[in-house]
Amino acid sequence: MDGLAFPIKATLQFKKLSPVLKVSTNGAYEFPLECGVFVPSPDESKTIGQITENMFYTAPMKDRVQGGMNYGKGSSGGAIRDFDIDPTWDKTQIMVWSKDAGKKSFKTNIEILQGPNNQKQHLNLRCGGSTQPYHAVINTPGAGWKIRCNSKKFLEDGLFEIAVAPYGEVGDGSSPGVLLGSGGF
Repeated sequence: MDGLAFPIKATLQFKKLSPVLKVSTNGAYEFPLECGVFVPSPDESKTIGQITENMFYTAPMKDRVQGGMNYGKGSSGGAIRDFDIDPTWDKTQIMVWSKDAGKKSFKTNIEILQGPNNQKQHLNLRCGGSTQPYHAVINTPGAGWKIRCNSKKFLEDGLFEIAVAPYGEVGDGSSPGVLLGSGGF
């Protein structure tokens, strides 16, 4: 998907020791990645933490995702969860956290897609879990949006929760969605 039309804005809480952030793309040189990093003050960080924690506990869609059998490289991993996005949500926020579900690190693939034949946005996350919740805001104008989450860890150690909610003002759902056919029939 086009990062200009569908940017990802995210927050990530770091552990106190040696914070490391890796942002990469598997796209070609013609499709570069542009990234900006902002480190808030301690007071701003506390406020952001309270806002995202409130979102996590009050989200209209929330589910647990369990790891599964991994039989080598490229295996699909554990449970897959799908969330159909309400067409009135012009922006959607996602939060992944294992604070209440085992408190271990998580490894997950999140796909953001619209319609059957459009390109997907992929987020490949590896976070500290209970100490590092991941929160992102994505543009989802119109109908047909879906968020799919897949745990990539083992059954014994891959439990986390994902919460999905609208961000900002809720629209009227009048943005054009996916068009099927040529319209002439």
